[in-house]
Amino acid sequence: MPNAPTVTLPPTVQLTVEINEMLWDYESQVDRTTPVTAYYPSGEITPIVIEITDRRIPGFSQHIEVDETGQLVWREAPEPPEGAKNGF
Repeated sequence: MPNAPTVTLPPTVQLTVEINEMLWDYESQVDRTTPVTAYYPSGEITPIVIEITDRRIPGFSQHIEVDETGQLVWREAPEPPEGAKNGF
């Protein structure tokens, strides 16, 4: 996305990315022209899990995943309020 603004996280925040249950590291990826995920016409996608940790908060860990059906899931999300539209 060439026009997207750059986002910088605090140095204490770490993102760990797993693609298809394998740890992924952008910096060590030699061939950046080869796709690392696949989106299929059936709606399926390569499963992705992102773990967010922050060294300032011991034990803090949040997980966001895209499952094989393409659904975005925040594992530790709080329960939506009663009657909330679309879960928010």
